[in-house]
Amino acid sequence: MILLFVLGCWKQVEMHCEWAERVPSESEPLDLGFRIDDLLTEAAVPQRVDAVGLGGEPLPLDLALSRGDGAAALRDATVVEEATGLGENRAITWIGEDQHCTDELTLPVWIDLASADASDAVALSGPATLANLPFHDSTPTPPLQVAYTIDPAVDRLPAGNHGPPVAGNVWVTYEDGLVTALEARVETSDGTLETVAWYLEPR
Repeated sequence: MILLFVLGCWKQVEMHCEWAERVPSESEPLDLGFRIDDLLTEAAVPQRVDAVGLGGEPLPLDLALSRGDGAAALRDATVVEEATGLGENRAITWIGEDQHCTDELTLPVWIDLASADASDAVALSGPATLANLPFHDSTPTPPLQVAYTIDPAVDRLPAGNHGPPVAGNVWVTYEDGLVTALEARVETSDGTLETVAWYLEPR
């Protein structure tokens, strides 16, 4: 921290982030620049994803989302400035603004992911969370991420080099309603973590 002194007068300005949590209406225009209704409509269009498996083999997947049970949750972020010091604003010490001060939205969804060919290497269906990714505002609709925790007793994902999964997660990233990334990461019985399916949109 650098303090600047001018004629014995100084002032320190500190910025931090405060959040107010609420349940938004799904039809209201949000400060984020969209409505939840529109957001889900874009992301819920079924899509074919040309993923690859652990060894680089083709793994085409069919992906679909639908509205899940439960309410949306919005964390509305506000930058708060606090000033301390003596005298007028003749000298100011700036403590950098919190770069993580962004609104965050989560929405319960239902995900269906299955092999698009004749195999049954991938088959999962269940409740997941759709969230906007903070710190990114370069597109009209913010990037979104679906997070799903697999149930190894019901869901099917390819086995890793160290055996079938005993736990795991699937993440799907959307931008402007299109899938731009997918990763299925599993944990095997010996604790090894392996990515058994992934996709990254060509840039």
